[in-house]
Amino acid sequence: AESEDEEAVQLNMEDFLQADESLDDPEGMEEVFASLNSMKTEVELMRKPLGTFESPARTCKELMLCHPEYKD
Repeated sequence: AESEDEEAVQLNMEDFLQADESLDDPEGMEEVFASLNSMKTEVELMRKPLGTFESPARTCKELMLCHPEYKD
């Protein structure tokens, strides 16, 4: 029964991903893409922090591993 549920979820996701609806609101899509780009930037700063107030590293070692070129 569990594999049937997983298959149903997978089929529903495929339907969702393959839905080709016309883009009646291109401005709305621009906003979506702007939000996605902003989130991508935030994730990159979490993955490779700069060591600044806005993008702190969790530890000195993390900062050293992400940016070996930093002197201090």
